[in-house]
Formats: sequence, C-alpha cells, structure tokens
Amino acid sequence: METPAQELARSMRPEFLDVLSSRKPQTQLLDAIRGRYGEDKFFAIVLREPDQYRNFKVEDGLIYQLEGGHRKLCIPNVSIDEQSAIGIIIDEAHSILAHLGPSKTKAYLREHVWWPT
Repeated sequence: METPAQELARSMRPEFLDVLSSRKPQTQLLDAIRGRYGEDKFFAIVLREPDQYRNFKVEDGLIYQLEGGHRKLCIPNVSIDEQSAIGIIIDEAHSILAHLGPSKTKAYLREHVWWPT
C-alpha cells in the first residue's frame, strides 16, 4: 500500500503516453512501432491467437496490455533507426523523470508500458 506521499508523487507524474505524443520526435516513435508487432516473436503469437491472450487489446495498430482497468502500451522488440524501441522508451522515461535514477524510472515504466522480458 502506498503512503500518502508516494500517492501524491505518483499522481503528479505525467502520463507517459501523453508526453510521448506531445514530443515531436517521440510522436514518430509511436508511428514507428505501429503495425510492427508481427516482427516480435511474442506479439506475433498474440496477434495470431487473440482469444488466448484476452488481457491484450489491439487498437489503431498498437497493442495494449489490460491490467486492473488500466492499459499499458506494449513495446515490441524491434529496431528503429538502428536503436531498440525498448531502449528509446527507457531513455525517454529517464529524461521525463529528470534523471531520478534507475529504480524510479523502472517503477514509472511499469505503470505505463509493458514488454515480455
């Protein structure tokens, strides 16, 4: 259970997908992963057998994981301009949080995005 201070800190953090959508270079990131889930071994199976993976939803070419009424953007294991999409996401989250360290970045990412490993 969160303390009141932790809850307040969480509520003040920007929504990751909103930030990605508002930043010009990262808007291209969403376009770059849209429709590329078939290149990722795990997500290719989700696309082939959607009835077996009901906690995932495909919407506008993106896959979301559904968890407790909240959806998280799934990040496929693909390269974008010779850089890992996952690496780009991690770097962006690190920048958004003003370089607060790996633990806080990891916690923030767990709230907003998901990938299998």
